[in-house]
Amino acid sequence: ITAESFRLKDNRQFYFSTDNNEIIYGDGTSIYLLTGGSTRVRFDDGGAWFTGHITSSGNISASNLITGNVTASGNISASGIVTAESLIIDYSSGTVLISGSAASTNGIRLDVRGEITASGNISSSGIVTAESLIIDYAALPTSNPSVEGQVYRNGSNQLFISAG
Repeated sequence: ITAESFRLKDNRQFYFSTDNNEIIYGDGTSIYLLTGGSTRVRFDDGGAWFTGHITSSGNISASNLITGNVTASGNISASGIVTAESLIIDYSSGTVLISGSAASTNGIRLDVRGEITASGNISSSGIVTAESLIIDYAALPTSNPSVEGQVYRNGSNQLFISAG
């Protein structure tokens, strides 16, 4: 059959095949593209499903959930929230691992293998554990600041913790 258009009125199923086992067919609810006897692409009212890799020379976007692996050799950016069960950033200067679960009673664990520098306050509602603590002695108040928990020193080089 050679035609500029082809239309099925009564039977909503159609089937096209080549000698190379490449098939396009529809079953009334979906359209399928097959090669080598395996479904590679399916289209229906719910969207499109692909098996194998998808390659694009332009932008790929989603307005809903992306499941499975996303691999990129360039930048991945988001103008909204990125949600993940865990996030691992492996950089030549160290590794940052952020893991946890909303259902976890232990919260989120942050494991940084390297230095952390903060220009603002660092706070904790739990126990802070350290192998050593270095305090800028010269920057400590030299009298009781009347702030509960604040470390201060006196003129005799003694350290104190203010009761508030």
